[in-house]
Amino acid sequence: MKTSEEQGDLRVRRTHKLLWEALMAELSERAFEEITVKEICERAMVHRTTFYKHYEDKYALLEQGMRQMYNALVAEVTVPPSAFSVDHPPPILFICSSMWQNTSNSTS
Repeated sequence: MKTSEEQGDLRVRRTHKLLWEALMAELSERAFEEITVKEICERAMVHRTTFYKHYEDKYALLEQGMRQMYNALVAEVTVPPSAFSVDHPPPILFICSSMWQNTSNSTS
């Protein structure tokens, strides 16, 4: 469990972001079961010891990322539709677009 200090630390947030983006990039290329922590860390340019400082394993990284996506969706429901624009679309569009692209890549 993260402390409130960790959640606010920019370096920690950056590390989490890099690891999540690396996991998503790996997932666009192959199945989750085939991905190793070493590969995630190499793509994120984060040392494995740093990974294990923040996550128990790749499943914990996936769970945290999915929770953040879920929280973004829930937060979106409380925002009036007028708050979004072409330049600032709702997060669900990004998520659906990413899922569609991943599906397209894996079927080609």
